[in-house]
Amino acid sequence: RVAPNMVELSQKGFVATNFYANSGQTVRAETSLLCGILDRIDGPPFSKSKAPIPTRCLPRILVDSGYETLWFHGGDLDFFSRDDYLPKVGFNQLHDKARMRDAGVNRNLGWGVPDVDMFSYALDVLEQQSKPFFAELLTISNHHPFKWPWPTEVFDHLPLDENSNDVWDDYLRGLYYTDSALGAFIDAFNESSLVGNTILIVTGDHGVWLFDGEKDIGGERKYEEYTRMPLVIMGEGIELGVTSRPSSQLDIPPTVLHLLGLEAESTFIGTSLFDRESKTAPVYTMVGGNYGVRVGDTRCYPIQIDCESAYLKCGVYGGEKAGGRMCFQSAQDLLSANSDFSRHVSPASIQNYSSDIFNYMQQGLLEGFWPGDSVLESVFR
Repeated sequence: RVAPNMVELSQKGFVATNFYANSGQTVRAETSLLCGILDRIDGPPFSKSKAPIPTRCLPRILVDSGYETLWFHGGDLDFFSRDDYLPKVGFNQLHDKARMRDAGVNRNLGWGVPDVDMFSYALDVLEQQSKPFFAELLTISNHHPFKWPWPTEVFDHLPLDENSNDVWDDYLRGLYYTDSALGAFIDAFNESSLVGNTILIVTGDHGVWLFDGEKDIGGERKYEEYTRMPLVIMGEGIELGVTSRPSSQLDIPPTVLHLLGLEAESTFIGTSLFDRESKTAPVYTMVGGNYGVRVGDTRCYPIQIDCESAYLKCGVYGGEKAGGRMCFQSAQDLLSANSDFSRHVSPASIQNYSSDIFNYMQQGLLEGFWPGDSVLESVFR
């Protein structure tokens, strides 16, 4: 196992097993996770725009409800203009690499402050807060190109060649390092003053188009593996449980409001993961100017031809094509070790459920705006 702490957390909270990233870039993922909308499908993200954010984001709603809002990250604040973007989102306190350096956090790993140090710094700051708070803790150590001087003592049990230059092995080391940092944070959190009155949401921002070379997997599974994220919610009053209902980062803002018992006007597209009466809604995934949609067991995934990075290898999909996407139906978990696409995947036409989904994505996202409620009603009908 390369993520034993995440596995342990999944046994102590509420887990979503079909949870998806809405994009392939961190700052775009933050727009979904924090603002409940999709970022632009292509071109510069919202963070690079001087225009106001076209919605009222979760941190702003919480500020108006009396919460302090804090953002922690071991990288540079001006990366993708977050120094301008995050205050628009609603964050009052921004703690980046420079601010941590001023506080005496001097170690470096890869792109910035090691995850273990960022977590420790953040916990110290959060324990000092006098008001209810909402905080984002964004890790950085496990980042491309993954070949950093990792502290080797944490890798004793991993069956990896210490001298290997294989990017997959470096990626696994990075996963295990960040998982170890998360485990140390959880241990410290459980001994802190926050443990009885704080909700933790642990998830990922996006995948990496990098796969185990020893496994022969098709394009459908590659796309599923690239877009599927872990999600665990835990805290006082959170019941242990598992949901397999397809969901995405867009569902996090309404879920947070639900858990806090707050009602607020918003343009959030998603629904609370704890709303058992909500109907199945489309799950959107965007990759390099193209997009996929999942509605229940029906999926339309983009046909990948090439990728920009030398470390990525995109599959070319076969099967029925619709507007640059391959569509099929499968009730099976595509990441199951026993998945057999030849017997379990059957073609499906996008017209079988709603062409409005694709019109919505093409007209709205390609032009960089979010359509109004009347369009949403047609998509979610």
